[in-house]
Amino acid sequence: MNSVDPFDLSKALDGAAKAHLDPTVSKFELCSEYGPAGDQQKAIEKTLSQLKKSQSRCVMLGVTGSGKTFAMANIIESLNIPTLILSHNKTLSRQLWQEMSSLFPSNAVE
Repeated sequence: MNSVDPFDLSKALDGAAKAHLDPTVSKFELCSEYGPAGDQQKAIEKTLSQLKKSQSRCVMLGVTGSGKTFAMANIIESLNIPTLILSHNKTLSRQLWQEMSSLFPSNAVE
């Protein structure tokens, strides 16, 4: 029996997962009048680079209000694959849901 690494994104990044998506699933389109600022672009590029090299886990650190959620949204748009975001409490979960819903108004955020 083959062991599957749940953190291996290589097939998803190569498009294998996209081939199995319902054709009515739309592209993730970030809707914001702002672009990445400060160190956000560097964090986005570094995270994407790590994921594309099949690094199993990535951690983005930043102080409150530094734009981690916006950086995460840019990464989701760039990868264009369904994404699960986990949070350690209900308050932060609700905040993430509200922000992602406003950043991706044409996509289902549940």
